Amino acid sequence: MIQPSRVPKSVRVGGETFAICVEHMDDWGLCKWDTRKISVSYAALKSRELLRTTLFHELCHASFMVSGHGWAEKFDEEPIIRSLEHLLLPAWDTLDAKLKKL
Repeated sequence: MIQPSRVPKSVRVGGETFAICVEHMDDWGLCKWDTRKISVSYAALKSRELLRTTLFHELCHASFMVSGHGWAEKFDEEPIIRSLEHLLLPAWDTLDAKLKKL
């Protein structure tokens, strides 16, 4: 279990700073534009991998909000966010491991 005090306190996405808070909640995470806040559940602290994927998912939401795409009418954001999370994060991990060896 990761201690809440070890979770980063903020992150910058596209020039906007989002606070990161650990909270009791039913979802794994939540990104709120109006408060520039990413919340993660205590359940996400069970492992580094759960926290990492939860934060990546919420960062995707934040990036859509900052870019303006998240505000488009008739835009179903969640399927796109999930595709980014499940396709790009593993690809990035593989590429990042190779880049660290350069």
